Amino acid sequence: MSSPVPLPTDEQFDFDAGPLTAFALSLFEGGEIRIDRPPQGGAYETTDLDSANEILKAMHCAAALEAPGQSPDLEPMAAIWGLQLMHWACWLTLDRIETDTRPPEWLVAHEPDGQSANQHWSVDLSLRYLSHLTERVAKLSNSDTLKIELLGLGSRWPLSAIGMKTEEDSPRRTVVLNDPMLRMAYIDRIVKRADATRSKADDIIEDLRHAIGAFDRLAPIHLEPLSVISTSENGI
Repeated sequence: MSSPVPLPTDEQFDFDAGPLTAFALSLFEGGEIRIDRPPQGGAYETTDLDSANEILKAMHCAAALEAPGQSPDLEPMAAIWGLQLMHWACWLTLDRIETDTRPPEWLVAHEPDGQSANQHWSVDLSLRYLSHLTERVAKLSNSDTLKIELLGLGSRWPLSAIGMKTEEDSPRRTVVLNDPMLRMAYIDRIVKRADATRSKADDIIEDLRHAIGAFDRLAPIHLEPLSVISTSENGI
């Protein structure tokens, strides 16, 4: 796990460094999100990309400190793709004049293959807000085709999709569950976001019981009681 580094501040990075830097800063500060139009064809300036990458490094370290175990390593290419994808999606949420809601080719071409825990962790630095964005889009218009695109993205990035009503890509979900820290983060989000559908999966039910512990009545999701299986011949 990477050693801690100071969190990014306005003094370190100029909001005017570029649209991606401004978006990253506002996104990770958790306040009002600043969204400027992404450049045509994803042609972000080098200084903008460099600044955004530094912010992602700092946020990786901050997230790793709060992780339930040792986090995977940061994969810069995956992390910057996740940030650019979220930038595009947030902009499109605001710009409803745009009718083509498909991700642009430059984003599609560079999407990570999701075959490593490092990729899922790195993409999730930005896509952890995907479920909230999808909910916002649905509230504005449940028939919006952008919602369908976002649900499709969620199916490919299961750690980021907790709380979304979408099927998960099984091999990619396996990658997440095979990493001890990502597995625990996956479980924690199911509880926190009260994802009743995912809580019914047989391969994580015991993890969920352990996470909820003795305070199951206070948990935001309800687990079925353990079945009592008799081993006696009379079934008593």
